Amino acid sequence: MLAALQPLLTAIIAYWTVGERLNTAQKSGLCLGFIGLLIAIGPSLAQLDRMQLVAALVPLSVNAIAMIAVTIGTIYQKKTFHDVALLPVATLQYVGAAIFVVPAIFVLEPQMQFEITFEAIAAMIWSIFGLSLG
Repeated sequence: MLAALQPLLTAIIAYWTVGERLNTAQKSGLCLGFIGLLIAIGPSLAQLDRMQLVAALVPLSVNAIAMIAVTIGTIYQKKTFHDVALLPVATLQYVGAAIFVVPAIFVLEPQMQFEITFEAIAAMIWSIFGLSLG
């Protein structure tokens, strides 16, 4: 769910670094997305005690660092490679990520299991096409 904040972070950093302005519809969409995220995770976060919050710090920190890296990469790509087609660049990004992640999966998760469900496939399709290429 933390990754859902990436468009908002991108808009903020792009405003500061490249002076990109958002129109009213884009601002409204970001606000609605942020409100939706709060509605989705707010009740769960409110129920956590202090120890559960402390235990969640490491995965939350890793996800926050990853989101910041993706945001900086997005802005760098837009600023540097604005005339390059999106599909080849995205493909290279996925191949580069796979070179690092696939070996790490087998080292860190030797008993890895992936259940193929509608929800899992839909989330992967959305992640690839909606977030990365949309």
